[in-house]
Amino acid sequence: ALCGYDFFEPKNNYKNTRACRGIQAGVKEDNMNKFYTMLFAALLLLAGCDQPVKTEPAPPGGGGTIEAINHTSWAINRFSVNGQSGLDIIGPYSGGGGGCCFGVSGPWTPGMTVQVDWETGVAFASDVPEIPLPVRPNLEGLNEEEGYKVAQAYSDKYHEWYGKIKAISKTYSRTVPVPDYSGQKTCGITVHFLPCDQVKVTTSCADYGSPDYPIKDPVHMEKPTPVKTEPAPPGGGGTIEAINHTSWAINRFSVNGQSGLDIIGPYSGDGGGCCFGVSGPWTPGMTVQVDWETGVAFASDVPEIPQPDEPDTTGMNRDDRYRAWQAYSDKYHEWYGKIKAISKTYSRTVPVPDYDGQKTCGITVHFLPCDQVKVTTSCADYGSPDYPIKDPVHMEKPKVCPN
Repeated sequence: ALCGYDFFEPKNNYKNTRACRGIQAGVKEDNMNKFYTMLFAALLLLAGCDQPVKTEPAPPGGGGTIEAINHTSWAINRFSVNGQSGLDIIGPYSGGGGGCCFGVSGPWTPGMTVQVDWETGVAFASDVPEIPLPVRPNLEGLNEEEGYKVAQAYSDKYHEWYGKIKAISKTYSRTVPVPDYSGQKTCGITVHFLPCDQVKVTTSCADYGSPDYPIKDPVHMEKPTPVKTEPAPPGGGGTIEAINHTSWAINRFSVNGQSGLDIIGPYSGDGGGCCFGVSGPWTPGMTVQVDWETGVAFASDVPEIPQPDEPDTTGMNRDDRYRAWQAYSDKYHEWYGKIKAISKTYSRTVPVPDYDGQKTCGITVHFLPCDQVKVTTSCADYGSPDYPIKDPVHMEKPKVCPN
C-alpha cells in the first residue's frame, strides 16, 4: 500500500489516492535492497511499543482515509492523526497513506485542531555517505560453513550500520489547526509535511495540485537553512541522558529537538546526546519539550505475537537453503511489522526545577510509569544523597494512572 516508496524496496507504482494522483514524478532509487539470506532477515532492529491504537470507522458523511504528502528530503517513517495511523512510509517528495479512518466530527468551529505525530528518517543509504552501507558478500562457490561465516560477518556490519541509520531518526508531535470546511464536502484528511518540521492539514476532496486544492506548496521544497546544533553555553553544559523507570523500552527520545541517541532498556539508564546547557539563570515557568517513543523491550514480552523460529538448513543444498531463509525472512518481516505497530510516541512540556546557585551538568530525563516525565540539571549521580529525584529505578505501573 505504498505510493512509490519503501525503505527496502524502492518502487514506482503510485496508488490512486488524493495524495498520489497529484504526484507523478519517478521515485529516487538506491541500493537499499531486500533481505536475501538468513542473516539479512535478522538485520531488522527490534523496537516496539504500547497498546495498539484502535481504528474506529469514520462518521457517516465526510469520512475517508488518512493520507500524506512529504515535501522534504527525509522519509516519513510513520505518522498518525489523533492517534490513528497513516500506515505507509512516505518517501521524499512523495505521497501515500491510506490509514482508515478519519472523519470530521461535526460542523467546523474556530480553534479546531488535530494532533499529528510522526517520525523522520534517512530515505536512502546514499544520503549519508559518511555512514557507508556494507557491501553484500558474494557467496558463490563457498561451502555451507564458509558461506555462513561470511554472511555472519556481513550481518554484524549491516546491523551496526542499520543502528547508526536508525539513530538519526527523530520523532515530532504538533497540534495543527483544521482549516474551515463549512459548506464543503470533506474526504478524510491529508497531512502535508513541510521543511523545518512544519505541518499543514486539509479535509478537501480535491486532488493535490488541482485548482481547487487549498494547499499550494510544491511537492519539492528545500529547507531554507540547516538547523545547526550549537555547543552548550560555557559552564553548565553537558549531555542528554535518561533513566527509564518502566518495563517498556524507550526507543528514542529528545529534549528540545536534540536527540538523546541511545535506546534505553527497561529499568536502566543511558543516553549521551550532545549537547544541552541551560541558557541562563533559572526563571519560574522554565520548561523543556521532551519527545519519546516507547516500545517492546523483548520478544518474550509479547508471547501473543510469537517470533518465528530460524530454519534448520542442515543438509540442504544452496537453493533449498535460500528458499528456507527467504520464507523465514517473510515471516520475520510480518512479525516485526506487528511488533512495530504497538509503538507509541509521546510529547510532554516538562518543568525545569530551580537550579539557582547550583552547578548544572546537561540534563537527565526520568521516564516514569503512566507516561510521566521529570528532568533535572543536577551534576550529582542518580542514587546519591544529593540527587534531587528519589524515585527508584524499578517502578510498577499503578492499576489506575492519575489524570
